[in-house]
Amino acid sequence: MSKRNLMVAVLVAPLFACQTTSGMIDTIPSQGTVVTGSYEAANGRVKIPLPPGNWVVAGANITRVGYQNPIEEAVLVKVGEDDGLTMIDIRTAIAISRTGWQPGRLCERDDIDYLDRVSNPEGSLQECWGVRNFSTDLQKDLPAYLVQTEQYAKANGIELGYTAKAVSYRFADKSYFVDASYLFKPDDVTVDGLKEWGILWRPKVERGFYGEQ
Repeated sequence: MSKRNLMVAVLVAPLFACQTTSGMIDTIPSQGTVVTGSYEAANGRVKIPLPPGNWVVAGANITRVGYQNPIEEAVLVKVGEDDGLTMIDIRTAIAISRTGWQPGRLCERDDIDYLDRVSNPEGSLQECWGVRNFSTDLQKDLPAYLVQTEQYAKANGIELGYTAKAVSYRFADKSYFVDASYLFKPDDVTVDGLKEWGILWRPKVERGFYGEQ
């Protein structure tokens, strides 16, 4: 390859990567989008399995941990049938990491109802899940996706402000990570019941993380 062509390639590669990431961000569903079956992340690989029924995107946006690492964040709310499972909170990487990810915070918790930690090294495979409290109080200084969620809840008469019980998962490899929490009304569940639910649901979340249905 000539020096001229090499320079062109070096200059074009970062631009192409930026355009690709920008295009991925554009695929994040807008507020009010109805989703069934799975929530397909903008990175094109991760699929968050959804329990039966219709789910509505109440809020979705990005945050950044660095220029190369935009993070997709979303909240889905259940439509119609009230079976105790009310919301799903999702965070996942949009761009492939070059170095892997920091240890998952969930995997280091020692103050929650239950934690099953398989591994949590920095920059490598991470896997854990647990049962914990999850606040739905959205009256504080919030990221954009939660501001949207608060607005959607007010407009649609959805009750917030309570402390939910959540089954939360963390999976990561060198390329991507996913944090997914399934929120239940506390009066409708027990910790033992959520542990059983979490054990059954864990393989679905793992398959979804690797892009499998």
